[in-house]
Amino acid sequence: MLKVIDTFYNVIRSVIRVIVAVAFFMMFAMCVSQVFCRSVLQIPFVFGDETCRLAFFFVMFYSGSLCILDGAHLKVDVLYSNYGPKLKRVMDLVIGICIIYFCFYLTKSGYAYAQSNRNAVTSALAVPYYFLYMNIPVTGALMILAELKIILDKVILNNDSKKGGSE
Repeated sequence: MLKVIDTFYNVIRSVIRVIVAVAFFMMFAMCVSQVFCRSVLQIPFVFGDETCRLAFFFVMFYSGSLCILDGAHLKVDVLYSNYGPKLKRVMDLVIGICIIYFCFYLTKSGYAYAQSNRNAVTSALAVPYYFLYMNIPVTGALMILAELKIILDKVILNNDSKKGGSE
């Protein structure tokens, strides 16, 4: 059963990495081409800024879920490293519950925000904001799943690896 869970999380990790890589490359390529066209050719892209903003949105939220999945979120190691294994497990549980609470709020609020912008579109590309803002609850749910995996590994199974899943 644990092998199936690890495989599931590895597939999620791989898909998120592809999304982040494609969005980052798209943002980078659009920024470079926009600078070249504005500076050298004197031809600005109307849609360049908006494309970069949309790609940055994807990079930011999906990278956040990848950070939680890899166990790379913020934790004060100075305090954490001085305690014994039992207290570390308690701290991991408290940190995990706080992260899940925040991600639940992010998911719930993001869904409401996406619903409130159902009919709005971006100015240059005419991309529905609903499509863009639905990534907030999707990544919030991914973050919750990732933190549940970390709690399963560190607190329940007492596996003290740094990552939320196996690589």
